Amino acid sequence: MKHVLIGATDHPGKLEITAAGWDGRILKMSREAYTDWLAVQREEGAESIRTSCVCLLHADDFERQQPEHRTLGIAHIEALSTHDASREFGANGWALALVFTSAGDWMNLAHARRIEQRFREWALAANRYDLEPAVGGAYGPLGGHDEHFVEAYLAPVREVLRFAGVDVFQPNPAAVYTHKQESLAGRPGYVASLRIASTIKRTVEILEGSQLFVRESRESIAAVRDLVNAGAATFDALSGVITFRRSAEVPVQEPGSTILGTFLGRWLSKNGLPLKAAFTVG
Repeated sequence: MKHVLIGATDHPGKLEITAAGWDGRILKMSREAYTDWLAVQREEGAESIRTSCVCLLHADDFERQQPEHRTLGIAHIEALSTHDASREFGANGWALALVFTSAGDWMNLAHARRIEQRFREWALAANRYDLEPAVGGAYGPLGGHDEHFVEAYLAPVREVLRFAGVDVFQPNPAAVYTHKQESLAGRPGYVASLRIASTIKRTVEILEGSQLFVRESRESIAAVRDLVNAGAATFDALSGVITFRRSAEVPVQEPGSTILGTFLGRWLSKNGLPLKAAFTVG
């Protein structure tokens, strides 16, 4: 991304974010400024955006917010003149509004719905916010020409937001993924939890107190031996269960993308998203 531009507009408290070579614009406003601006949009002949768009409402700073305020509202908007944020998102603790639209006049309702859908996928993978509404709509396929417009629009969005200091789609390093093994044939159930240490190095940190049944392979046996020798865990060879005495970093093992023999897809975030998505999201 060569140039991301953040500039003031003719409405108090509203900033416009654009980027060189990108046919998109993002309007960033406080809750108060957004409410005032929507009121202006409803006045006859005053609507400044005549395309469809996608709106995100959230707390301004994820790290400083209480859990009950970590909600991200995502919705497509056919016409700003009829949009009512309070009705759609209620009185939840959002403080910042982001309105995504096209720089040209091509974005229609079908485009906005597809962009909303992709935003929801990104937000789930980032694992920062609880989504509102919790379940998005299912929308039909776009034509080839429309698909091209949407993909070109989406390609730089996360990088533009990162340059602008907006964290909504940035991975949450504190997110916890859990794997629960139910009791079977007299064997008790086990629960293990982890955080991502590095998606680049493909490592995770399994948290203290976790218990995991180890599915045998050359790689998993070697990893267990290293953990036990380091004093990070104990291993019961009879039951095949490893118990973590302290949190420890473990590599994602190949082939098969497993953690001590358990596939990434079996570790789930609080949003129900498998760990595999965090390593593969595009």
